[in-house]
Amino acid sequence: MRKLYLDDYSDTMTIRELADSQGVCTKTAREWCLRQGLDSYKVGNTRRIRKEVLIAWIEAKEAENRLATQQTSINS
Repeated sequence: MRKLYLDDYSDTMTIRELADSQGVCTKTAREWCLRQGLDSYKVGNTRRIRKEVLIAWIEAKEAENRLATQQTSINS
């Protein structure tokens, strides 16, 4: 499987496109949408994710990780 860049996709992505772009399985991508706070919506039977929402979600997760790392360093 070839890892694709977000520029290769339209402004909205399916679960499969999300999974392919991030190098994870579709189950993980669906979990992100349903339980991990990645906003998505349904069109018929297909869940869609706006690319700009994905980018903001990734940036927020990165910020959380940086904060957790800093707090761990301070407490050690």
